[in-house]
Amino acid sequence: MYSTKECAAFQPWHVILQVYMSPEETEPQDYEIYLRAPSPSDAQWTAYAVFNILEKLQQGLPKDAEYPDVADGRGSTAEAISEEEYMEAWKEAQHYPHVKGGMQENPSVFRFVRTGKYANAFANERQRKIISTASEMSETEAKVALDRMRKIDEKVKKSK
Repeated sequence: MYSTKECAAFQPWHVILQVYMSPEETEPQDYEIYLRAPSPSDAQWTAYAVFNILEKLQQGLPKDAEYPDVADGRGSTAEAISEEEYMEAWKEAQHYPHVKGGMQENPSVFRFVRTGKYANAFANERQRKIISTASEMSETEAKVALDRMRKIDEKVKKSK
């Protein structure tokens, strides 16, 4: 059994990528990621990989999609931080939408969003809801939707 500090094999980093989230944005936005890596270069490459996973792969976009994308040569940074700062950031992340990789008590990488601006990046496909009217659906989609609603209604009636 290792303590939180003993399992930290690599230096903690706070990486801020400069990212264009849509074609309408003329200035890149800060995209913060906390992670562990052996060097600033590895920290930035890892952050770039995490960005591609969260914002492209998990959103169903191809890796070469034009948006969202990291801005070339626009001042992305990797700052070495202390164990205490890393753990404080992880503690703060618990209060916001966040994703993590690694152990719950000491993740090797995590990201959180203090505002709701890009919180949709953390949405799981199964949690998304699309509101449609019957006129916007195909006949097959409308039948499936009506069947689902009927099953929900039956379940509610049985529980009463």
